[in-house]
Amino acid sequence: MTEPKSFVTDRTKLWAKRSAVHYLGTYSSSVENLRQTVEKRALRKYEGISEDEAQDLANHAVDFCIQNQFISDESYADTKTAAGIRKGYSRARIQMKLEQKGVDREIAVTALQDVDDLQNAIIFAKRKRLGPWRTKELDIKQKQRELSSFARNMFPGGVASKVIHMDLDEAEEILQPSEPRP
Repeated sequence: MTEPKSFVTDRTKLWAKRSAVHYLGTYSSSVENLRQTVEKRALRKYEGISEDEAQDLANHAVDFCIQNQFISDESYADTKTAAGIRKGYSRARIQMKLEQKGVDREIAVTALQDVDDLQNAIIFAKRKRLGPWRTKELDIKQKQRELSSFARNMFPGGVASKVIHMDLDEAEEILQPSEPRP
């Protein structure tokens, strides 16, 4: 009897490396997300490949990317945190997104150290025209709608309520960047 064909060869390893580098050229990714992506690509590309062999190819490609500093969970977490702050996402929402992409909890917490939920809630309110930027009068129905919007974006209730009842000058003052450091 002949042994089953092994798909982990120099040629498939080279393909896995190229696939990983190409993916990183298009998307930013966490280490775990890249591993899953390369594994799925290998399973699609090579008919008859076992999951263990696909995992071996993915691990080889990810190790190559880590050694050459193409990928880092720390830089990915910092980038996604900065993007979340610009979009006005809550600390909890940013952390959830990072954990969904396979970033270690400790790395996510470190990246989220300087996230201010009040400032992010004000950014969110400005983007969605809520709170001080609303165009309608605040009645019970409008208040519920705004609180629901903040809750869906994982802001604490106290922060949401504070932003909803805030006046425009107070909100703009909080959004002003602090004095530049020499």
